[in-house]
Amino acid sequence: MKRIDLQSSVEVIEGPNGPRFRGPALALRELASSLRTLRDAPLGLICHVGSIELYVTDDPNDPHREGRVAFPREAWNILASKFTEVTSGREDSPFDFGDCGYLYPRPELDLGIELVGEPERD
Repeated sequence: MKRIDLQSSVEVIEGPNGPRFRGPALALRELASSLRTLRDAPLGLICHVGSIELYVTDDPNDPHREGRVAFPREAWNILASKFTEVTSGREDSPFDFGDCGYLYPRPELDLGIELVGEPERD
C-alpha cells in the first residue's frame, strides 16, 4: 500500500461526482505531481491520500474498485496534467477529472480539485 501525504492547507471535500482536493495552487500542484507517480504503479495498487483510497486498475469493472477512485495507469498521468492546468489557471476550478472526457463513460467515482485563491502563473 502506498500513501501520499496532503499538505495541511489541502482538505478533502465531497464534490457532486466524488471527492475533491481543495486548497491553494502551490499545494495542489505538489499533489498533482505526487498523483502522477501512479502512472508507473503496479496494477492493483491502493494508495491512500487523506481519507481517499485511489486504485490503479486497467479494468473498469474490477470488483476491487468498490468505494475507491479507480483509474487506469495512463489516466493518472492525464489527471495530474489537468490538475496542474487548474493550478495555473488554464483550466476552470472546480474541476473533476471526468470533465475532460478522457475516460468514457465517466467514472462512477470521480476525483477533482478546487482552487482556493489565485492560480499560480507559470
